[in-house]
Amino acid sequence: MGTTRIRSLVLIAGIFAALGWAGQASLVQLGQRQLLPPWTLPGALIVIALVVLGMAWRVRSRTRARDRELREHGSSNVEAIDPFFATRALLLAKASSVSASGLSGVFVGLLILALIPPATPSASIVLPLVVTAGASLVLAICGVVAELWCRLPPSDGDDQGRGGTPKSGTPATGPIDPAPARTRSRL
Repeated sequence: MGTTRIRSLVLIAGIFAALGWAGQASLVQLGQRQLLPPWTLPGALIVIALVVLGMAWRVRSRTRARDRELREHGSSNVEAIDPFFATRALLLAKASSVSASGLSGVFVGLLILALIPPATPSASIVLPLVVTAGASLVLAICGVVAELWCRLPPSDGDDQGRGGTPKSGTPATGPIDPAPARTRSRL
């Protein structure tokens, strides 16, 4: 699984902005009210962003501490990160960045429709859309950062390239910890 490209996230946001704009325009033409996000949605998106960053930080700090001790002392007292937890953190980060970019696109599309004539923009319509689009953008950025934090640090003297990906022609080693998987995570 490769890292999420910013270009892909921008493309997703653009597609969903067009879909949000077209869907809202058709609803307005049918005489329906403008769709507005609830005020709890931005708060929920920020909480999700904090959870994603927290999980990724746990992976990053444990992996870096273990790698540092192995380099300096040849052995480590730091317990290796559970590979299942690391995989979950990585997948949550990737899913957060992709879904949040789509969400921010939708709300930007709704915002564009609310701001262009013949619509008369009012604070009660524009403000929730701006706040929710901003919170979605924050979640997308946190997902990208968390995905970067879940990478393996490059090791000295091994055949691994940047971020733990093998160089061409070398076999891949285990994801995070070569030790056997535990049935219950201690994290």
